[in-house]
Amino acid sequence: MDPDDAWDLFNAKLTQLDSLLSCCHGKGNGWFEEAGETQRERMLWLAADLSRDVIELLRASRRQ
Repeated sequence: MDPDDAWDLFNAKLTQLDSLLSCCHGKGNGWFEEAGETQRERMLWLAADLSRDVIELLRASRRQ
């Protein structure tokens, strides 16, 4: 993967993760609690997937 493309993907994944977690934590409007158990589990699953993607991109960039 081209380094510029990898950086753009890395940045996009971090931005997505930050936005997702902003809905779940902090001074939100309580939306996360009101979303219901199924939606909360799906959001946390998505956050875990995004964080693993970021870790893999970081590791791949160190190998190059």
